Amino acid sequence: MRIDIDIEGVDKELQSLSRDLKGTRLSHTIGGSARIKIADHLVGSDAERPNKMGGPRSHFFADAARSTQYFIQADGVYVAIFKTGIRQRFFGGTIRPVKSKYLTIPARAEAYGRRAREFDDLEVLYGRRGAYALAQRAGTSISFVKDKRKSRKGQMRVKRGAQRGGVFFWLVKSVTQTADPSILPTEQQIKEHVVADITKMLAAKGKR
Repeated sequence: MRIDIDIEGVDKELQSLSRDLKGTRLSHTIGGSARIKIADHLVGSDAERPNKMGGPRSHFFADAARSTQYFIQADGVYVAIFKTGIRQRFFGGTIRPVKSKYLTIPARAEAYGRRAREFDDLEVLYGRRGAYALAQRAGTSISFVKDKRKSRKGQMRVKRGAQRGGVFFWLVKSVTQTADPSILPTEQQIKEHVVADITKMLAAKGKR
């Protein structure tokens, strides 16, 4: 995902502070400050969005923060986030399977952040409309209960039965996500952060 930074807009606010902070030097300062602001915000988004199922976290937004970099081009500066899925979360939209017939949606904590093919004991459950879930294959359960027959009073007997581990993934043909712009700072927040950083730098330079 690419975020363009308006150098001219920032530069106008800084003209009264410095006349010599121009060109490439200004671009690097703006790019570095904007990258830090975006990465810090992503770390905050990671902390505010725990796994609702209670399982191990994937730390998607923390990974996105680590992948954030800035670049300088002839027409300005931009910050890029090299994390698959970040654009989808920001803009929202409908997701459909590409290489399979269904999307697999985690149904329990053990499945969160993992792929269905990582499990070797899942089977497809079918309903009236076709496949709808992947569940753990049925196994044999063994329990010990008291034998109530008079001739065997006080003894134990083995009770066997079939038991399925439950649904691990729901199977769906598409998912529509709601846009969530709050995962990233606004343009105004980025601009304010950049101006504040450059102002501090210039103030420190003036004290030398």
